[in-house]
Amino acid sequence: MKILKKIKNVAPDKSVIIMTGYSTKNVAIQALKGRADSYVEKPFDIKEMRDIIEQELAARNGDGDPGDMDVFDKVEYVKRYIERNCFKKIALSDAAAAVYLTPKYLSRVFREKARAGFTEYKLKVKIAQAKKILKSTGLSVKQVSVKLGYENTESFIRQFKKITRHTPSFYRKSRKRRG
Repeated sequence: MKILKKIKNVAPDKSVIIMTGYSTKNVAIQALKGRADSYVEKPFDIKEMRDIIEQELAARNGDGDPGDMDVFDKVEYVKRYIERNCFKKIALSDAAAAVYLTPKYLSRVFREKARAGFTEYKLKVKIAQAKKILKSTGLSVKQVSVKLGYENTESFIRQFKKITRHTPSFYRKSRKRRG
């Protein structure tokens, strides 16, 4: 189990499936304490192993059932939820309901795991989308702000400038000059 601890220290976001031929209660407990994502006893069925791998991949891609995810996976799910819904108005309560957590608890663990608050992360995602739109379309700044769910264009400009240190118009012009 030393290797499991090393793996989790180096890459805590990676899934680890423990396969063992020495299945005892103690080994299973050590695997769980070591933060293994799944545990399989040998000899194992190929279909069983495939199902376990698919479950882990689905959880990592946000396709799994949030009710079956650990806190880290729920935060990752919420990040993808924000990215998929960046053109909509979403609240912390919406995201919390999607992963079966209270808004207060999600807010705390999100900041801890994502190293940014929910609102801060959501704003960064919106601004990243705004940059893409500004670079790739001829939409006006007002149209971009409306597309991103802003009711007030000035608010969008203020937020964009806060993150990028430039107005959306200046950003677009500077990108066109770069080619």
